[in-house]
Amino acid sequence: MRALALLLVALAGPALADVVDTLPLRHKPAAEIVPALQQAFPDAGISGFYDQLIVRAPDAETLARIAALLERLDTKTQRLTVTVEQRESGAQSSVDADAAVTLSNRGSAAAVRLGATQASGTRSALQQVATMDGGRAMISLGESRFVPTLSFAFRPGYRIATYGGAWQSAGTGFWVAPQMLGSQVRLRLYPQSSRFNADGSIASREIYSEVAGALGEWLPVGESTQQASGAGLGASAQSTSRYTVWVRVEVAP
Repeated sequence: MRALALLLVALAGPALADVVDTLPLRHKPAAEIVPALQQAFPDAGISGFYDQLIVRAPDAETLARIAALLERLDTKTQRLTVTVEQRESGAQSSVDADAAVTLSNRGSAAAVRLGATQASGTRSALQQVATMDGGRAMISLGESRFVPTLSFAFRPGYRIATYGGAWQSAGTGFWVAPQMLGSQVRLRLYPQSSRFNADGSIASREIYSEVAGALGEWLPVGESTQQASGAGLGASAQSTSRYTVWVRVEVAP
């Protein structure tokens, strides 16, 4: 019986030595802080209650270490400005050839005329959005067109016409998720660009990227190049288009 009592005292001893205290939160919510602290101190019990943490630590030293780590984690969330530039440049060249052959009593003579034309142009879109460090934002600018549709349903002796349609959108936009790492920034970016063609179809460009760099630095996200060529009777044409995306992250004032 005496041995059992000593065993119970030994088991209860560490629990009686636990230190319970509350630690205030100044900037970040408890739901964001508690998982990080609990992972760093698995022997402690940490829970959130409004703007403070309730901590049960095995000893005073562990409680002091938890408080020190909380001081480094509970920092003011910065507001960031993300600027994205999408640029599309293209060049087109064509060659027209006219040939004529004339026959005479002195032999034959050939006349050939070559004509070459070149054209180039650049389209760019600069967009800016503000979000919190660790947050996610999306921006999109463009235009929409309504495309009507007509369908028929046939029944014995009559026909049913159904009129409808759908909206199609084209423009430029992106969503971005920046995260500060000291003086560096890491972000996930998904820019997209689309436009209506003359025939009513939509030409789209999309790039997904994860980049990292210094604040205020223009960072290359990605690029794509398309080349096309064709030839017909007496003429040939070649076109090249290049799509590039750059991004810059700054601390918002």
